[in-house]
Amino acid sequence: MAANVPSELKSVLGIASLHRDRLQAAVAHLGERLPLSGAAVLSMTYDDIASVELLLSRFAKLQDLLDSPVFRLVADLTAEPLPPTATFLDLLHRLEKIGAIPSAAGWRRLREIRNELAHDYPDDAEATAASLAEVVASLPDLFAVDEALRAHVARVTS
Repeated sequence: MAANVPSELKSVLGIASLHRDRLQAAVAHLGERLPLSGAAVLSMTYDDIASVELLLSRFAKLQDLLDSPVFRLVADLTAEPLPPTATFLDLLHRLEKIGAIPSAAGWRRLREIRNELAHDYPDDAEATAASLAEVVASLPDLFAVDEALRAHVARVTS
């Protein structure tokens, strides 16, 4: 990372890397068992349950970190910062316009998936399996946002 990246941004991008590494480790642990069926969810080992919990937790944490503070810090690197009254949607559209994220609509979909996890019921194995499959399927999109942000930061700070 370039030397002129603000220290706060450098720090939170480092934390984002940790979340991403843990997400990848959880997926690797679950490996070929993915996607899980409802029956497989009911028969998971303790280690599998821990990996699922890690996967879901880090999915949410990485999104929360990118949402705030990374998006604002990246937007602040532009020559025309957003006004303090700008909405989150304004921020997303600005980030998309400058190429810092692939798609504002894509990010909103990732947030919908994350928000659906908050309403998940652990006693419904089929729903748990479906939610987990959706999270795993969306990881490339989440990682693409992280990569686009890093590429943008590298471009504007070099």
